[in-house]
Amino acid sequence: MFSGFVAPTDPAEITVFKSESANTIYLEWNPLPAEKLNGRLVGYALAYLKVDDIQDYKNKLTTVLYNRTSPRNYTFVGLQPDTKYFVGVAAYNSLGHTFPDDKSHWSRYAKQVFTLEGSKQNEYRKFRCIKSREFDLKFLKHNLGVG
Repeated sequence: MFSGFVAPTDPAEITVFKSESANTIYLEWNPLPAEKLNGRLVGYALAYLKVDDIQDYKNKLTTVLYNRTSPRNYTFVGLQPDTKYFVGVAAYNSLGHTFPDDKSHWSRYAKQVFTLEGSKQNEYRKFRCIKSREFDLKFLKHNLGVG
């Protein structure tokens, strides 16, 4: 149903949210149903906020306007390592988007994700992988009678 007088009414549903490095968060989302758009879709407003900054939501929220309707994925870059963030997606039309002006939105609709720890995390993963391979190799040699 098109009213033409308001911005889209609901946030988009985030389907994938993950940190692929110490400084990034990757998102994918579903399109907002046509009846919630209130007009022609122009793009998406993507936002992130450090969980620790929730009390200062209005000053700390970072919003990126994604002026495309597809693909529906985006990577936030330049984030802080080992930090918990809220992430959210709102569709927008010619009248704007509707990220609510209250912090309760973030606890109800936004997703929470930690960025990775950076080099410490990668070194730990490499160490675990090497140790795991050494164990697997010893296990195979012992059980197969090789070596």
